[in-house]
Amino acid sequence: MLSSLPTSAQRIDDAPTIRQHVEAALPGSLNRDLDQRVTRATIDETGDVTVVFALRSADEMERVRNAALEDTLAALRAVYSSPEANRVTSATVLGTFSVIGKRGTAREQPVLRAVLSAERAQALSWPSIQAEELPTLVETWWLMAAFGDTASLRGGTSSAPEPEEAPVDSASAPPQAVIRVDAEGRPHVPLDVPQVRHQLDLALLHLNDALFALSGNDVRIARSQFKQFFEEWDRVEEEMGEWYPAQYQALDLELERAEIALLHRQPEDLTGARLALLALRAGILEVARDLEAG
Repeated sequence: MLSSLPTSAQRIDDAPTIRQHVEAALPGSLNRDLDQRVTRATIDETGDVTVVFALRSADEMERVRNAALEDTLAALRAVYSSPEANRVTSATVLGTFSVIGKRGTAREQPVLRAVLSAERAQALSWPSIQAEELPTLVETWWLMAAFGDTASLRGGTSSAPEPEEAPVDSASAPPQAVIRVDAEGRPHVPLDVPQVRHQLDLALLHLNDALFALSGNDVRIARSQFKQFFEEWDRVEEEMGEWYPAQYQALDLELERAEIALLHRQPEDLTGARLALLALRAGILEVARDLEAG
């Protein structure tokens, strides 16, 4: 069932001053092939700031994680030391990385989330904070499992022997820029037909809510519901690709279009997002009906 109509859409504005401060504060340089390091810096009517930036890469997962902590600390410090700081009530920082899903499709997607309120930020002694302390200082902290457990990248245990690799010239070779995991950083567990149908039902619920939110121009809810749809879809993506390869290719294309329109455009392309989500819904319903008939 669709959720109730949003009472009013929160106005979300670009925050160029905050963006500039974050860009200037992030240490090092982005060593991955992306056009922008800070892809989003916005503030809504309540003073809630959202910053999205791309994480640096490295040749070891521990170094990627350490860089992520350093960058997130720098971003939060920049938000609360910017000329706009008096408007900020809360700051949400999202770090993105190139993640390869189970079907081999690479997408830049959030792998880190930190939320820090202005009240707590004012109580912090910023100069003395170490990056590794950050998860204990913010109100909300989430980091994809793969960044804390390198074994999960291979779907095995840390005691498993490493495969032999050809020698690499570390001085000239680019750092590793992708993580081969699903959205939860865990190996896929095969699903049977009833489980796939259940997952598709869950995905459709979030997809319908995203479309309903777009009908009321509520971008925040639409983005949230799309991300939840993506999580449910990711759990069934393996079976979809194997059982319905032709439909999967078409659905994956619409998924990418919706993702770009809602998550990687500023301002968001609401018309493009709606068309892509409608195509996704039609395709998934077709597959669901086929599974039901079988």
